[in-house]
Amino acid sequence: MSKMNLFREGFAWLKRRRLLGTAVFLIFVLLSSLVVVTGPQAEPEQRQEKAWPVSTMEAIPDSVAPTLVVFGKLESRQFSSLRTSISAEVNEVFFHEGEWVEEGALLVQLDDRERSFAVTRARSEVRRQEAQLATVVNEYELAQQVTENQQALKTIAEARLQRHLDLYNTKMVSDAIVDEVRQQANERSMALARHLASLKNFPNLIAQQEAAVADARALLDKALLDLDQTRIIAPFRGRIVRAMVSPGDRASPFEPLMEIANFDQLEVRASVPALAGNTLRRQLQQHGLVTAVGVIDGDKVPLRLERVSGNVKAGRSGLDAFFLPEGDHPLDIGRVVDVRITMPVEEDVLAVPLQALYEGDRVYKVENSRLVAMKADRVGELLDDEGQYRVLVRVPSLQSGDQLV
Repeated sequence: MSKMNLFREGFAWLKRRRLLGTAVFLIFVLLSSLVVVTGPQAEPEQRQEKAWPVSTMEAIPDSVAPTLVVFGKLESRQFSSLRTSISAEVNEVFFHEGEWVEEGALLVQLDDRERSFAVTRARSEVRRQEAQLATVVNEYELAQQVTENQQALKTIAEARLQRHLDLYNTKMVSDAIVDEVRQQANERSMALARHLASLKNFPNLIAQQEAAVADARALLDKALLDLDQTRIIAPFRGRIVRAMVSPGDRASPFEPLMEIANFDQLEVRASVPALAGNTLRRQLQQHGLVTAVGVIDGDKVPLRLERVSGNVKAGRSGLDAFFLPEGDHPLDIGRVVDVRITMPVEEDVLAVPLQALYEGDRVYKVENSRLVAMKADRVGELLDDEGQYRVLVRVPSLQSGDQLV
């Protein structure tokens, strides 16, 4: 029997016994095992740590002046809201918002007719009271002059009475004549007493009339002041910030009519932290100069610290610092200014990008291709000449030349 016949008979037998699938599976397992056993042995691959590319900078500690960046506002040290103390109609407004005026310039003219009438009446009253005072003084001088005459008349009357009494004692005159002479002597005594009392009261009358004159003059001064209130005058050279009235309006007492600011005394008010404010005050006292730069619409304006306030205002946590602009720059009141203040120099600090500072207090240096975390003390910020923002840190354990991430 040939091999082919044997294979066919075996296949038929397996098929009758329903073992064909099992036989195929066993053959597949046998062949797979032979492949694994007889295959080549692969060497295990060694795992390598992945290297990440990073940017580094060389650490070179230096002495750097931090930059404190705050926002300020342009103000004028002389800003006046001009008002009047009277009620009058506005006749004319000579200047308007944005115009420059000189000190003493007439800005607004109010109707002055009522005030002129009041001045005329007050002047008349002063003249009347002064005339009455002159009359009282003249009467006093006259009374002083006739005092001796009054005393002489009294002396004559007393002497006449004495003569008549002597004659009466010798029975040469009657009782009626003596009584008449006695009455005349008494009248002269009473007249002298009244004169002396009047003379004594004249200083009081003069003082009273002088007070009346002073009162009349005060009323005249008040009338002149009211008349002056009809003319709104520029108190200093400056620019009109706002005009609130027009011709025909009725000006009310103590209501603002016009606002004027002195642009020769502009300053920048900036709120700084209390600690920084005290530092700036000490630096100003010790060195006399603290500089800053103000940025307005991209233009840089040199600033100089003038003073630091001494109290923290309600609702704030910082102090107000006042800076004076240096040079000639067109500035407008009310503009917001980006103020960059140069603080005192810090020693042994690094100026690093913000992304180099992790979690606010840690930097990494590269050592043997590995990152080493180091504690960093943040001492301030810096804006370089190119406007790049840097963080100033002090790392005590860092050596010059180390590579920082």
